[in-house]
Amino acid sequence: MVPRSPDEAAHDLYTLSAAAKRIRKRRATIRAWIQQGLLDYYQREGDHTKYVKLSELQAAYRNRLTALRSRPRDDDGRFTPWT
Repeated sequence: MVPRSPDEAAHDLYTLSAAAKRIRKRRATIRAWIQQGLLDYYQREGDHTKYVKLSELQAAYRNRLTALRSRPRDDDGRFTPWT
């Protein structure tokens, strides 16, 4: 994934650590979402730190929750493989 430059008025940028704390997930989870293409990241010129936008982070989080809720289960409530 190619990093994108943040907008001029991008005041809602969070580092991966701060984003993980915001949604109570691990930083590795945020990195995985980036690698899977579920979340875009931004880098400022000359900076190696990755940032994510709050609105995009919340959308990715909601999408993951929806996917987990819609996953098929058996009669005992255990997850079953997708068919």
